[in-house]
Amino acid sequence: MQTTEAQPRKNGRPPLPRGPDGQVIRPTSTDGENPAVQRKINRSLTKVIDATIKAAAAGEVAAQRLLLERGIAAKRPVEPKVAIPGLSEAPTAQDAAMVVRQAAARGLITFDDAKRTLEYLKAELQFMELYGVIKMLKDLYTAKGEKIPKDVRAMIVQAEGE
Repeated sequence: MQTTEAQPRKNGRPPLPRGPDGQVIRPTSTDGENPAVQRKINRSLTKVIDATIKAAAAGEVAAQRLLLERGIAAKRPVEPKVAIPGLSEAPTAQDAAMVVRQAAARGLITFDDAKRTLEYLKAELQFMELYGVIKMLKDLYTAKGEKIPKDVRAMIVQAEGE
């Protein structure tokens, strides 16, 4: 005869919840969808990235490895296929962003195209910044006359190849 009451486990912990079929019910994950935590992370993310880049440029191996393994591993962004008048003549990224916003405001491009183009510009800037760090690492090892570690060499080849 089976009892319907949950029996304590042998290790003294409370019993696991069970469904009508007797199977253990596992809690579902929220996949980190806590908005308050996400806002806090977003606010400090640029400071953390900047500090990591400075540490890598100063020769801190852990920061270098983090940037090389996590930052450059992603492929370079693909430019959206949208013709925006004046975009190629913009001297800075801020000017390019202004050209995109003005084109959307005038109705020359859709807001979705503007959003994709601005996201591309942002990703391109991040890629170029990380590429600059890799170039500094290469120059640092070369100036010191040290052999470039294998994993750093692989990242240099990947970054320069794109």
